[in-house]
Amino acid sequence: MNLQGQLLADRLALAIVSFFSLWGFAVGYYLETFQYTLIVFLCGMLAAAMAVLPDWPVFNQARNALVWKDPESNETRALLNATSAAAASSATTSSSLSPASGPGKKKGKRQR
Repeated sequence: MNLQGQLLADRLALAIVSFFSLWGFAVGYYLETFQYTLIVFLCGMLAAAMAVLPDWPVFNQARNALVWKDPESNETRALLNATSAAAASSATTSSSLSPASGPGKKKGKRQR
């Protein structure tokens, strides 16, 4: 089940439970008993579970399939790690050379 199938299953479960909830409320109100309201609601929960919990083929939507990346080789991964480490070290070196900023600058009252 992909993400679009999960969204479809969620919407279907919400629609089933909402329908049975409203129907159960109407039956319970008409018959003036809370027991029938709960029975109809629980039947709706069971129907929603039977409709959504199994991985039905309708939820496997091939038109929205994910495209997986090819795995990287060890040489490519080592080259990327070396490049990112060099960029990070040059960024920290250039920021530490600036005398106007940093933790060494004293803050306090202004001298007159």
